[in-house]
Amino acid sequence: MFRSPYCVPAKTYEELMDLVEELKLNRLADARLADGHEPVQVSLDAL
Repeated sequence: MFRSPYCVPAKTYEELMDLVEELKLNRLADARLADGHEPVQVSLDAL
């Protein structure tokens, strides 16, 4: 079966990859919270 390629502008692709990374980090955080880890509040300035 032949799959045709999609042409996506570089900026759009970069934004999609950022969203995928955020989804992965959210899944990791959810898994840790489900395992009983306590959430820690951190200010953005501390990062």
